Amino acid sequence: MKRLCATVAALLALYIAAQGQALRQVPLGFCSISSMTSATNITATNCVFSSFTASIAGTTLTVSATSSGSILGGQPLVGTGVTAGTVVTGQISGTAGGVGVYSVNISQTVASESMTTAGVPPSANYAVVTVVTQGVVYRDDDTAPTGTPGSGGIGVPAGSYLPYTGPLGIIFWRMS
Repeated sequence: MKRLCATVAALLALYIAAQGQALRQVPLGFCSISSMTSATNITATNCVFSSFTASIAGTTLTVSATSSGSILGGQPLVGTGVTAGTVVTGQISGTAGGVGVYSVNISQTVASESMTTAGVPPSANYAVVTVVTQGVVYRDDDTAPTGTPGSGGIGVPAGSYLPYTGPLGIIFWRMS
């Protein structure tokens, strides 16, 4: 799904560039959402970019182990002892997006604990929403669809919408 999001973002960039506008995209994170309903109320619980073990001293976040995802500047930081509104502002050293030293926007002291980067990044000004489809049903040989995935399906009239209740992905960007 990350590849699909990147493709959609690249196409959007080409479109905007073709319109004569300068474009600079900064990725802020990708998360999977369980349903369209969840996508209308994105929280630090249902949109997690990365999970890791870290501590904070002043405005320095030291990540000692990662379990999933990548830590990027601009992502909200969440943890039991982390001050609300804390955002990762950048990486100082270490493995890109992983174990290493980062800066945060709020000075605080937090002992080593499990943390996540999650929720809507405050600096995000655009997002691409993609859906995951499975068992796609189509035909392109002028034969009536059969309804069996991979070999046919039910036609959809022009101007109508397909109902969708499955998972989807959201990638957040800052455009400048």
